Amino acid sequence: MELLKELEKVIENLAEKYKKVKEEKEALKKENDELYAEYEKLSRERDELKSQLEELKRKEEETEKYIQEINYKLKEIIGDEVEEVVNEVVEETVENPSAESHENQGYEEQKW
Repeated sequence: MELLKELEKVIENLAEKYKKVKEEKEALKKENDELYAEYEKLSRERDELKSQLEELKRKEEETEKYIQEINYKLKEIIGDEVEEVVNEVVEETVENPSAESHENQGYEEQKW
């Protein structure tokens, strides 16, 4: 009888330990599921941020190209205008060399 009681106690202890281990396992599984869900959420956010970053880089490159095109066109326009102005000044200087010296004197007087 005593042996039977001892076996029952051992069985009860093992059953309690099994129950505790099972509860811990379920708690850990729940925690694991929650952490995995958080991991998936963070992975999606990371992927979205990567996509946004790639899109921003692409737009930056497009903007830089656009600015370069505008600068090139402006240089062409301004360069043509500067050439025209230089040509006009050269022509005026060649036609009337004393006019330029009088213009410079007038400018000097106005400064004072």
